[in-house]
Amino acid sequence: MENQRSFLFIALFLTLTMLYMEWQKDYHPRPLPAAQIENAASQPAPTLDVPGVEAPSTDAASTDLAKPQVQTATAVKKPQGRSIRVQTDVYDLRIDTRGAVIDQLTLTQHPKSKKTPDDLVELFTRNEVETYLLNTGMTASWQGEQPTHLVEWKSAAETYSLDDGQDTLQVPFTWTSADGVTVSKTFNFSRNSFAFTIDYKIVNNSGKNVAVRPYAQLSRSHLPLSRSMFDVDSYSYKGPAWFDGEKYEKLKTKDLMDDAIDTEITSGWLATLEHHFLAAIVPAAGKPVKFTAKSKDENSYQLTAAAETLQVASGQSINVSQQFFAGPKIQKDLAAISEKLDLTTDYGVFSIISKPLFWLLSWVYGFIGNWGWAIVVVTLMIKAAFYPLTAKSARSMAAMKKIQPRIKLLQERYKDDRQKLSQATMDVYRKEKINPAAGCLPILIQFPFFLGFYWLLIESVELRQAPWMLWIQDLSSKDPLFILPVLYGVTMYLQQKVQPMSGGNPEMMRVMKFMPIAMVGLFSFFPAGLVLYWITNSAVTVVQQWRINSVIAKEK
Repeated sequence: MENQRSFLFIALFLTLTMLYMEWQKDYHPRPLPAAQIENAASQPAPTLDVPGVEAPSTDAASTDLAKPQVQTATAVKKPQGRSIRVQTDVYDLRIDTRGAVIDQLTLTQHPKSKKTPDDLVELFTRNEVETYLLNTGMTASWQGEQPTHLVEWKSAAETYSLDDGQDTLQVPFTWTSADGVTVSKTFNFSRNSFAFTIDYKIVNNSGKNVAVRPYAQLSRSHLPLSRSMFDVDSYSYKGPAWFDGEKYEKLKTKDLMDDAIDTEITSGWLATLEHHFLAAIVPAAGKPVKFTAKSKDENSYQLTAAAETLQVASGQSINVSQQFFAGPKIQKDLAAISEKLDLTTDYGVFSIISKPLFWLLSWVYGFIGNWGWAIVVVTLMIKAAFYPLTAKSARSMAAMKKIQPRIKLLQERYKDDRQKLSQATMDVYRKEKINPAAGCLPILIQFPFFLGFYWLLIESVELRQAPWMLWIQDLSSKDPLFILPVLYGVTMYLQQKVQPMSGGNPEMMRVMKFMPIAMVGLFSFFPAGLVLYWITNSAVTVVQQWRINSVIAKEK
């Protein structure tokens, strides 16, 4: 009976999970109708503001410094200047000379789907329905045009590429003010790296002291999200996040509409997140940076990091650098770039299980080199660790089956007195030294691992599109041929056959016969890697139970 209830509990839990996903699909925002999209495409994109930083601070030697002008600009569908193409081993990006803005960045090693290898993941983009830009520049102390992301920058070439034999690539831009301040802005890319920097050199030949304040800004607007149980991407968080030096937090755009963030921190970062990928501004640790985050509506927002003011004396020059990341959420890479940046791989409340599982899985993968077989090995390790508990549970279930005739007699004797029936039943359990709950423990313990594996497979980009063998070429997606779910149904049927079933309600027994079929249908929508874990777990359970049954039979 306890084993039957455990299986029914699993089915109920999974059914509730699927119902919740359906509820999400029905009540979360849906995509705009085609007519609205066409109408949106004919309208200008949201206004992007230069960050509202104060005028650079002045001192006695530079009392003539003026407050910088506040400028605004409207992001348009197409670049306003020339488009400079940059190619590295991981990027294919374009920089608009108007502002030296990155307005297109494609990840050349990450297709959206294995079925469409030429359709690559885009982070930064500027098109009819979405604007996603990295704006960088400086506000300055003088009146007139300043080296912001709104002015025209000069580029010496139309294309730049990281050739074989090169480990780094520099893409320079220059701008000169009317009175002789020259700013060099150089993008620095490295081979096999999704982190890059922008180096500034400010040369002051204006004949007077000046002040500048570097900033970086992530600006994004997109269509409302649509939820679908057949698209795991739609359930992953898409929006802004930050680390304020103490805690990591995903920001709600609805909250930013009414209560924008405007604060100064010394060690932190700002990021825009989506499933498996992110773009981040990562200021140097230990230096004061003003963070601002605001939102016009629930589908558009701006994140700005403004560094401290820099004084440049007449005839002098200074250098300053900004660091960024744009790419997949590879946890070891993110942890090396900045504190807590790896938390953007969000396992939610199951992090306490998913993170250790990922560490163990990665360790095994380091020896095997295949994520599918790593899942199999880790499952075997988990089953081996819990074997003593499984054996104890099996003995308890066998003992429950043995005393079932006595329990039925008690049920007949006290059919009109539930209190006496309960007391008499507990007396039998105590006399026979049986824990009626022991049979459920292995099933219940598997739940956290099941959920931990689920979120690990859903959120870990390391397993995204990872192949196993034969027809399974993406462990993070459902089995295209539904073979693994059917195999799980077979192992579940075998598991029912070898496990000792205590007698119970005939109706429940009939329901249990159909459980493997129901679970095949349910598991058909789950990631193949998760079904592989559950097949391995169930198959090992069959072997363990057969072994335990043999030992118990010999003891009898």
